Amino acid sequence: MGRDLSYRGHNVVVLVSSNGLFPPEPEEVLCFQQGMDAIRSNLKKALETDGRNEKDYHLLMALNYYPFPLKISDGERDVYSNQQAFELPEFPSNAMAYPLDERYTLWVAVKDDASVISDFHHHQRIALLGELLNTLKHELSNPLFGLQLGTDLLKQEHPEGETLEFIEAIGQNASRCQRILTNFQGLFGGPGQFPEVNLEDLIRDTIKLAKSELKGIQINLEGLQGPAPLDVKVNPTWIGQIIFNLLINAAQACKSQTGRTPCIEIEATRDDSAKRIRVAVKDNGPGVKNEHRERLFAPFFTTKEDGTGLGLSICKRLAEKHDASILFCNNDPLPGATFSLNLPYANPGH
Repeated sequence: MGRDLSYRGHNVVVLVSSNGLFPPEPEEVLCFQQGMDAIRSNLKKALETDGRNEKDYHLLMALNYYPFPLKISDGERDVYSNQQAFELPEFPSNAMAYPLDERYTLWVAVKDDASVISDFHHHQRIALLGELLNTLKHELSNPLFGLQLGTDLLKQEHPEGETLEFIEAIGQNASRCQRILTNFQGLFGGPGQFPEVNLEDLIRDTIKLAKSELKGIQINLEGLQGPAPLDVKVNPTWIGQIIFNLLINAAQACKSQTGRTPCIEIEATRDDSAKRIRVAVKDNGPGVKNEHRERLFAPFFTTKEDGTGLGLSICKRLAEKHDASILFCNNDPLPGATFSLNLPYANPGH
């Protein structure tokens, strides 16, 4: 007789045999079934206990190695504290309280230094951002796949002219969104191996993707065509995202100004001495105010009413993944600002 038992990813197979030549009697079958019910119940309890113990162990390890003194209390007593790891005679009185539920409160002590407190809240927001990105990928992957499939089916009807261009634009943007969601997984990992990409093609493709936002704005391209190709080794999705973000910011800056024709200039220049290629996005908007300069690339800082404050922060992180940098300056005495992306050559030794 045999029986398989399954519970939360665990599988157990129980086999029982007798030395006789005849099949088991009904009483033996009943006894076996009753034994299996007891085994199932005990297996469930054992696995649940083991799971709780493992979870508690990892939670305790995380709390012990937390970089700030913390404790958990129920109002009358402390049920946990890691202050011994910091050799503190008593728990700091300037701790911040975070209710865990109706009974327990988490107390975290940080220095009075405002920057340390700011970093603490920053890590909280970054953790929340990670959860948000995972949720977005989960919720958007299926609709984006549906859009891509829909455009493929529509193209089988052999559309022409503007209709075909519109359908292809939908498909390209759906694919781009899927790549962005996928590439965000590697944003905080180590440096990767990137393919060789022609920067001119990447810039022109990105302009097409931002076509709706750039409507009504004069676009000037400089330095994209020259004797030497503008080849760089990059993740094209990430660098495309940086250029796209800079274009959108420039477009919004241009449109916020009145009295002059909105204009964006995109210029690519080679610096052979530094083995770098510089992509500059210049607008004729209002420029960057002096009080905003130091915080411009800080996460969650924004001057827009409906902005998230993550665009330039993410762009900076994406650039750093390529040993690149993003700089900005106002176009004094001309209006507007210039944001520059400095990328290394694909083959710096040549």
